[in-house]
Amino acid sequence: NTLGNSGLATAGSGDVLAGTIASLIAQGNSLNNSLLYGVMIHGNAADKLDTGEDARRKMMASDIVENLF
Repeated sequence: NTLGNSGLATAGSGDVLAGTIASLIAQGNSLNNSLLYGVMIHGNAADKLDTGEDARRKMMASDIVENLF
């Protein structure tokens, strides 16, 4: 997996990931697929926000949520 960046090391990012995975499980996906897709979606959201080092330092969990899909 090459998705994601250092901006994911922010408070609440893990909660966003857990919620993403839980929502995929609740939709009937297998645990394995939910884990794989959840990590991919989470990392992709962070990559959308990555406009440079300053953006990665200022990334917030709410920013990640807004860019999940």
